Amino acid sequence: LTQELCRVCAVFYPTVLEAARSAGGGDGPLVVSLEPHSMADVLATIELIAGLAGVEARGSELIATLSGSLAAIEQPAVVPSVAVIEWLEPLFAPGHWVPEQVELAGGKPVIGQRHEPSREIAWQNLADTDPQVVVLGLCGFDLVRSLEEWESFPPPEPLTRTSAWRAGRVWAIDGSAYVSRPGPRLVDGVEILSAIVAGRPDPRAVSLRA
Repeated sequence: LTQELCRVCAVFYPTVLEAARSAGGGDGPLVVSLEPHSMADVLATIELIAGLAGVEARGSELIATLSGSLAAIEQPAVVPSVAVIEWLEPLFAPGHWVPEQVELAGGKPVIGQRHEPSREIAWQNLADTDPQVVVLGLCGFDLVRSLEEWESFPPPEPLTRTSAWRAGRVWAIDGSAYVSRPGPRLVDGVEILSAIVAGRPDPRAVSLRA
């Protein structure tokens, strides 16, 4: 199993294909490249993998559990504007399923386009949206590495002019686990974002303005 959405998150597809062929003899094992762009696509890939593995019932059970967890997430009375940051230098706005995660969590995504590729933007572009919440979810990095990157990164002046900065609502999460990789833990990511949006404590999120 591999993917071609991002070269940071996984080995490049041709490399996987070459390795699989050299290891299997003949045509080698089946290589499946998963290219989801939405939360629905992610659930569909679970169904696909379960079918290929011959465990369709387990796949259906997992999909039902994940769907139930999403449906149980409470929506806030007031919907804050949220900016998830995928990369610091250059600044990247997330795409694909991440804006949808923000919406499912009860926030309004102000950078990045649903179901579209991530894209580079300027810090001024982020400041112009004046997000009320900023979440650092660096692509392919766990929480420890993300905090290290943040500590060595001087906050850009446009960021310090946002409502999120002034209110101390700037957070870091494990981007690799909860927003970058298209798998079951994206639902955990929605739950974490929901806690951040609602102002509830969650041990999986670290305040960068404490």
